Amino acid sequence: MGFLQSIFSSGASNIVSAVGGVVDNIITTKEEKMQLENEIKKAELQYQIEMRKLNLEETGQVFSDVKDARAMASTVQTSASSSKLSKNVGPYLALGTTLLTFALFFTLIFGYCEKGNTKEIVLYILGVLSAIVTQIFSFYFGSSQSSKDKNQTIQNLTEVK
Repeated sequence: MGFLQSIFSSGASNIVSAVGGVVDNIITTKEEKMQLENEIKKAELQYQIEMRKLNLEETGQVFSDVKDARAMASTVQTSASSSKLSKNVGPYLALGTTLLTFALFFTLIFGYCEKGNTKEIVLYILGVLSAIVTQIFSFYFGSSQSSKDKNQTIQNLTEVK
């Protein structure tokens, strides 16, 4: 009972020394200790490899999602049976959101929202619209950095598997 009480009452540093004492009592030779250390290091490395694989899979799924969205937009644009509205609803929404965001920026810059709580509401809406505009620009124009990262991730995915 004293062992458990010392673990729970002494803190984390004593837990490590208590576990080390147990290991020292079980493992008696230097070779056994080195083998245990090697097994622990191997388990840590295996964990890091698995976490990296999961991270790469997640990144691959994100890129796949972006690729699918762009392919869908391309299919709608090139389809002969698509209506004018279906071909242009995305660009219209993107343009309207961008214009609305710039209008709110203009409103804030020139002080038209000084009355009461409207300024906080406008700032909140402006934050949401700014995030949407960032996504719109990323969709339509992309970025050279994300393309570079995507190519590196694809190369890493092919090397790991």
